[in-house]
Amino acid sequence: MLYKIGDLLHATSLLNGSIFEKCTLVICGEKDGGPWGFVSNQIHSRCLNELIEFQNAPNWKLFQGGPMATDQLFIIHTKPNLIHESEHLFNEYYLGGNLHHIIQLYHNNQILESDFRLFLGYCGWDAAQLEHEILEGSWEIQKLESSYYSET
Repeated sequence: MLYKIGDLLHATSLLNGSIFEKCTLVICGEKDGGPWGFVSNQIHSRCLNELIEFQNAPNWKLFQGGPMATDQLFIIHTKPNLIHESEHLFNEYYLGGNLHHIIQLYHNNQILESDFRLFLGYCGWDAAQLEHEILEGSWEIQKLESSYYSET
């Protein structure tokens, strides 16, 4: 396998003109035989409080996680001791949690906005599809640094 869970993928010029132009993705796991992850450097045009269910929430930025399940909100965080209902992804990163509970923790000054990132949608590949794209030169692989999600 050419990549590992936790690796960053940077789109090369071969993806110019596609939805992945200038994207950076993080690989989070394997599902149905293929990898999945999130675009991590594309801020969505809407903020959390612009979603009907969260109109009273803080004005947190959302990230465009990818072209799949764009109507679903995903949370990556580094606070499993406070944010329950989550699963370990890699290193210190966890997926999931109750967003209403996260908002409460934030208002109680128990977590910071830099402790998590919110994504609308995700990316997924069929088995061997991503490896083919890497071999053809569409993606460059980089190791994830622990402070990656605290940066924008």
